[in-house]
Amino acid sequence: MNTRLILFTCIAGLTLFFSGCSKNDDDHQGIIPLPPVENAFQEKYPDAKNPVFEIEGNYYVVDFNNEGSETTAWFTDQGVWMMEKIDISFAQLPAAVSTAFKQGFYSNWTVDDTYAINRLNMGIVYKIMHFKMYYRSWEIRLIR
Repeated sequence: MNTRLILFTCIAGLTLFFSGCSKNDDDHQGIIPLPPVENAFQEKYPDAKNPVFEIEGNYYVVDFNNEGSETTAWFTDQGVWMMEKIDISFAQLPAAVSTAFKQGFYSNWTVDDTYAINRLNMGIVYKIMHFKMYYRSWEIRLIR
């Protein structure tokens, strides 16, 4: 009887513990932004489609489709635009950027994603996500 009670208590305790450890951080997704944020967004991106607002730290972050490109923009709660990240193809990179990549150390790596990141009072940064697959050959010998 005592063993069953201890086992039941442990299982119940673990169940309660793990149910409290949910990784669901969607508490602030799909929110309705403050009017200054909504107005600034509409003014900056009048052709935006399917915007979804969320709060990340001190910013309103909105994911949307802008002229065929997936875009993420950050605004303050006063409606001040801070930055945007635009998914672009490698072909859309400026010639100087793509040429530098093709002639650089990582030219034989595979390009995964490319982004244009534009920040308030700063120049545009182009980010190229890339990877290189390493293949190893393994030899297995059976010894008899």
